[in-house]
Amino acid sequence: METDGGGIQNEFFNRARKERALLTVFLADGKRLLGRLRAFDKFTILLETNHGDHMVFKHAIATVAPARPGAVDDDASGTA
Repeated sequence: METDGGGIQNEFFNRARKERALLTVFLADGKRLLGRLRAFDKFTILLETNHGDHMVFKHAIATVAPARPGAVDDDASGTA
């Protein structure tokens, strides 16, 4: 879908942003952030949380997952 080399990462983040899906972001140091993705670029994500906006550098992220199963629909793209 993406031609700029972002591939799966950009597809996931774009879908999460457009659907305003609640995400759980685990950082490399073990901290957990819960919020909605407002924006992202090559190096950072902007996460809207109950405690305000957090700019998180991607190199500090260990895992990103929907807070609720099925919150970011994997089948919406129509690819297998």
